[in-house]
Amino acid sequence: MSLVALKARLADLAETAAPASPGIPTGIVPLDRALPGGLPRGKVSVLVGPPGSGRTGVGRRIVETALAGQLDVAVVDAQRTLAALDWAHLGEHDGFRVVRPPKPEQAAWCADLLLRSGAFGLVVLDGGPALDRTVAARLAGLAKQHDAALLVLADEGAAPPAAAVRLVVRREPRRWKRLVVIQVEKGGLRERVEVPHEVRRVRRLAVHGEGADRRGGAG
Repeated sequence: MSLVALKARLADLAETAAPASPGIPTGIVPLDRALPGGLPRGKVSVLVGPPGSGRTGVGRRIVETALAGQLDVAVVDAQRTLAALDWAHLGEHDGFRVVRPPKPEQAAWCADLLLRSGAFGLVVLDGGPALDRTVAARLAGLAKQHDAALLVLADEGAAPPAAAVRLVVRREPRRWKRLVVIQVEKGGLRERVEVPHEVRRVRRLAVHGEGADRRGGAG
């Protein structure tokens, strides 16, 4: 066996022997049952769904739960559309930061810096342009290096090409209420999760040429 192959084999054995860090609970009971341990650290997870599906509400619930568990969290608001009033209550946590880049194209760069700092256990990239494989692989590598989780909120077509966990959110009418349904895709397996009462609707601001305005809609 060559020296290079031996080093690679030893690295694989060390990684296998090392105990896995606990995941990050989502705070949504049926979703945490489907994801034992929660969102995996050291990997990329994606949360996709059309406007009004409940995607933003699910994302905020995950952030709230992480902060309640004493985990520092950074959110990159790429499109500058998160309604501040719906997130203001999280400002009581010293470890919570929202980054709003001047241009959406800078969102991945912001996520890179936040992961590279090692200061945050969870980094959320919300609404940026689609990540190509090279950028996604680099961010995944940084998440692994710093034992952090990267959660990407995106439209279906803008999700990273590969992710450890993929959560597809939609709403379904059920008599007098609309039910949030999450399809959990992990390791080739799929599971449907119904979230009847645990996700509140979260507003988004509309976007115009100079950034976000004050007209809100649910996301």
